[in-house]
Amino acid sequence: MSRYAILIPVARRTSDQRIIRWFECELHDGDQVLRNPLRPFFSADAARTWAETQGYEIQS
Repeated sequence: MSRYAILIPVARRTSDQRIIRWFECELHDGDQVLRNPLRPFFSADAARTWAETQGYEIQS
């Protein structure tokens, strides 16, 4: 199987009712799936660029 990444949009409401949005990369490599919530990206372009530099193809 090829290595691919899926961009996951995340939105959370803060205690003062603001909404903060970011993207996380879900990395698929054969039987392994990794998603690190400690690596947020505040734009889809930044997440896409990072995943591609790690050797993952982006899937929609």
